[in-house]
Amino acid sequence: MENQAPATANTMVNTTPVVKPPPVPSLSSCSAVELGNFLKHRFAADGLTKFMAELNGSCGTTPAAPITPAPSTPTLTIPDYFGGLIFKAPKVQFITPRGRFDVAVYERGVEVKNAKGEGFLISDGDATHAVAFAKPDNYNKDPNKVTSRMLLLNLKAPAPFKKSSLTTICVQAETNYGVFYTAPKKEEGVKDESDRPSLTGSADSVWFPNICHSISAKIIAPALSNFTSSTGFSFVQCYNKVNQGSLYPMIEGLLFFKPPLFVPRQKLNSIGAGRGGSGGAGTRYVDMMITMEGDKPGDPDQALEFTNINREELGPMNTYINDILKPAMAREVAESSGDKKPSVINVDEAVEAEAVDVEMTAPDVGRPGKRPRSGRGAAKAATDATRAQLAGGNFDESDEDDDDEEEGDYVAESDDDEEGEDGGEEEGGSEDEGDSSDDDSDDDEGVFADCTEEDLMQEIEATIHEAGGDRHEEGSNKKQKL
Repeated sequence: MENQAPATANTMVNTTPVVKPPPVPSLSSCSAVELGNFLKHRFAADGLTKFMAELNGSCGTTPAAPITPAPSTPTLTIPDYFGGLIFKAPKVQFITPRGRFDVAVYERGVEVKNAKGEGFLISDGDATHAVAFAKPDNYNKDPNKVTSRMLLLNLKAPAPFKKSSLTTICVQAETNYGVFYTAPKKEEGVKDESDRPSLTGSADSVWFPNICHSISAKIIAPALSNFTSSTGFSFVQCYNKVNQGSLYPMIEGLLFFKPPLFVPRQKLNSIGAGRGGSGGAGTRYVDMMITMEGDKPGDPDQALEFTNINREELGPMNTYINDILKPAMAREVAESSGDKKPSVINVDEAVEAEAVDVEMTAPDVGRPGKRPRSGRGAAKAATDATRAQLAGGNFDESDEDDDDEEEGDYVAESDDDEEGEDGGEEEGGSEDEGDSSDDDSDDDEGVFADCTEEDLMQEIEATIHEAGGDRHEEGSNKKQKL
């Protein structure tokens, strides 16, 4: 065996115990000492010093960010006069404002709010008009077969909602969606309402009548008896500014969808329909232009135009204006008190010649119609003078009727003249006959269009003299026969 060399003094043995690094502390439960020990073992001396300096500097120079409290959810306070709750309908589709809202119907008011609690109230008497109509469907002439129904409400005063104010509200309901609500008991504070609409049925048949019942609004609707387009619908396709939609002419006013808009008849000052643009008589489209009262007393009139209506709809629109809207407004003016400014339809002054030319001819004639003129002071004076002189003569009643017909030939200012022109075209039977009647009327206009009042009076006196001579000879012949 080989002997091992003994250990010398130069041989060193490491007897220092190995220190294990501390475990990673939990930030949710560790103490400051434990965190400090971990950082000392984690970083070198220089790295730890730099890290602590940066940490201290950032804490000392950067202010703490302010804590912004979460916005509180707005709450709607239901007034006491709303009475008891009738029913709640969740997630009802609205067109204006856009979105789904929870609707709570009370005895005398309605609450509307979204999922965030933002909403508005409609009190009893807040709505001026309530229009129920079927959503426009170009493939369904029968509105009863359209499943989507709308309810538009015009408000007296704007209802604040978010950052805007609502003057029009439009609700949508489906006929194929059934609802059932239990009538509240009397002991719960709800008064006995025997006339309350049914709480069971399709959504539109329950929601719309009950909403209008609570806010005391009478429901009106478009009807084919008031307007029927050339294709058999109760509406026509058109544009309102850049919005493509449908126009419903109603006896109560004009309804456009969408965006939903209802112009009541009481606000109309003038209305006219005629050729649109500068395409001449053969243009493909016609326009309807209206002027209406300002929002507040003293405000200037507002103009509204519905454009790009198919030319075939000019006849139905003029029929609506002359046979439906004008008589309704005339009755309203007659029934209104003298201190109230009546709304008057003035077809000939409704539009400018180059913008929308009022056309009184049928749409299939293919030529521009005559633009009716407003009454002139000279013509009115001449009419009164003629009637006064003829009334003073010894003429028979049959002769007076003849004078009225002659007078109508050259006084082109009354509504009867407009009706005569329309009637002539309808009964003429051909375009040639209609053209000949227009040529005769154009000759009369050429004689009296630019004459003065004095010239017109002289012409009338000459006509009276001739008429008197003819009647004198006619009377003499009658005496000889006797």
